[in-house]
Amino acid sequence: MKKKIIYILLVLPLFIASCKPSEHELALAEIEETKQLIANNCDEEALVRIDSIHVRYRKDVAVRRMADTLRWDIEYRQAIKTLPVVDSTLANLQARLPELTKPFRFIKNEEYQNIGSFEHRQLRTENNTSRCYLKPSINEHGEFTITSYYLGTKASHTTIRAIVDSIFVETLVAPSSNISQFVDVDMYREIIVFDTPLLNGIDKFIADNNNNRIKISLLGDGQPYHYYLTPTERNILAQSYELSVALSNLTRLTDQQLKLSQKIELLKIRLNK
Repeated sequence: MKKKIIYILLVLPLFIASCKPSEHELALAEIEETKQLIANNCDEEALVRIDSIHVRYRKDVAVRRMADTLRWDIEYRQAIKTLPVVDSTLANLQARLPELTKPFRFIKNEEYQNIGSFEHRQLRTENNTSRCYLKPSINEHGEFTITSYYLGTKASHTTIRAIVDSIFVETLVAPSSNISQFVDVDMYREIIVFDTPLLNGIDKFIADNNNNRIKISLLGDGQPYHYYLTPTERNILAQSYELSVALSNLTRLTDQQLKLSQKIELLKIRLNK
């Protein structure tokens, strides 16, 4: 009897172990659960489950290939669904461009410029040499630049601040490489270029406050200088910002369209579609 009990105690763990699902069977169960999530349109949860399968069953190559196929199927369906939306949005934006660019002239020297820029027809440099003002410029990709033109006593300005009532936004400090200081016919001049990384939202702030009185303060190591934007200048800056946003979106959507088309073709090959 004692030997029989010992035998049972030795065999029982083996019997229990034989009844326990193997790692491969557990992984297959996860695959089936993932398929069910996909069938229920729970793609994001399915993607999380697929990531988990890759982590938990690293050595099970066959199951991981199944998981990859499920991921590719999700990505294919999402890309097929997204591409027409991108195409439509892009077409609508392209249709608006002629109207948005109408107040601007396009400048590009083909000999040394790869990217051209748009400058407002009402704010040409040659017509404003005797005053302080802000000149916007937008390149073909939608990157916005504001150039500050100042004449007066030497002030070493490095920052623009735009103020509406008690609210203000100011640029980051312009590096010395963006600043020109010189004397021109007994007049001291400063030209400071604030490109997109330096604007710090001042372009949007001015555009959003197009109907308000906007005070501009030029700040730096010397004496601050203050003036108000005219209604025409506010409108020019607002139109420039609108064009900048449109061109930025056009660049982004064109890139997205290309990547989606390439992704769809690649996934077709992987899924044998």
